[in-house]
Amino acid sequence: MSVADSINERGRESAAGKIHLSTSLKIVVVSAAAEVGESLRNIVNTITGSKIEIIESDIGEVDVEVISKAKPDVLILDFKLDSPTDLECLGNLLQNGASDCCVIATANTSTVEGVRRLMRLGISDFLPQPINPDDLMPALQLAARKVRLTRPSGGGKVVTFLHAGGGAGATTLAINFACATQEQNKDARICILDLDIQFGQVAINMDLKSSHGVLDVLENPNRMDAMFLENVMTHHKSGVDVLVAPDILVALDAIESELAVHIISVATELYDFVVVDMPLALTPWSQAVLGHSDIAVLVGQLTIPGVQQLRRLAGILSGDGLNDVSTVFVVNRYLGGWKTSIRPKEAERVLGRKIDYLVANDYKTASECVDQGVPLAKIKRRSAVAKNINNMTKGILTLLLEKQGAILHEV
Repeated sequence: MSVADSINERGRESAAGKIHLSTSLKIVVVSAAAEVGESLRNIVNTITGSKIEIIESDIGEVDVEVISKAKPDVLILDFKLDSPTDLECLGNLLQNGASDCCVIATANTSTVEGVRRLMRLGISDFLPQPINPDDLMPALQLAARKVRLTRPSGGGKVVTFLHAGGGAGATTLAINFACATQEQNKDARICILDLDIQFGQVAINMDLKSSHGVLDVLENPNRMDAMFLENVMTHHKSGVDVLVAPDILVALDAIESELAVHIISVATELYDFVVVDMPLALTPWSQAVLGHSDIAVLVGQLTIPGVQQLRRLAGILSGDGLNDVSTVFVVNRYLGGWKTSIRPKEAERVLGRKIDYLVANDYKTASECVDQGVPLAKIKRRSAVAKNINNMTKGILTLLLEKQGAILHEV
């Protein structure tokens, strides 16, 4: 099975659940047959983020202006293959109102020659009636890819999580930040790049099983484009896509700086938010990744060694000429009160700057979320740790907006 076939299989859920496409679609159906429109509506309603509009009309009676104003991503036309009038109307729509969308034709009778004639006219696919979800979904998946490639790209924001010492919990915060961002931005596309290529835990913590991921990119660097990256992503039920780390030991220098930058660049074409989980060790390509990040989140613990590690990491970033990258300091597993050996204010004096966020220690809830492969908020939404992460997420998203506003003001 090819990479593309495998990802398509993984992307499909049960009929009772939601189906994930690579981008949201607006689907317009033109059909005089109520049962055709209803059957398509029932199928499209199982697709996350996609919308359907039914125009109950024969193809020969539909106004081209109506189609143009609807601005569909996908236009499904029900017509008669043996009708010269319907074929003429189809050609007119393809040249005018439907010139910028994927057109799928459907008919209750068909012949090989008739379908070939449609393909020569420029339709994307043909569906026999009654319409079967197994026939429609591949057509919509292909349409989604085409639509995604034609939409404005390169605007995705990159938030990179760094570990200031082992056991700091940066991976947990990266996962929960991505999931919280998805929850707060339902229509946004969000991914996690697990670039901890030796000991990456994102797939394990999110209960994801995949035979594809970073290893595919390392083995096929020359094939790395938007379509390839999309095909090696694994979809999580939260809506977040993940580029999983290899499940075999890989040398840290297996990624070169140029490839690391290319991965991020392609990811920003596909996604609105790209969350990067970095390895504990600094690598020859760390600076390249950080140089292409909007925000670097430094995660440590409120201990004397933890604060020293945060200060060292911040100093390294400053020394690497990355002053243009906004930094956010997060203390994770914060005990609070008398339970901690060092106070936040004392740590801030050592760091020479403010700690932006304190995230409460809650081992039990964190363990449950890993066991179930879900974000903390799904286990205990009102817990202190879930509220802290939600607050951190809102703050980082606000900072991204402020940075974007500053750039636009300079322009």
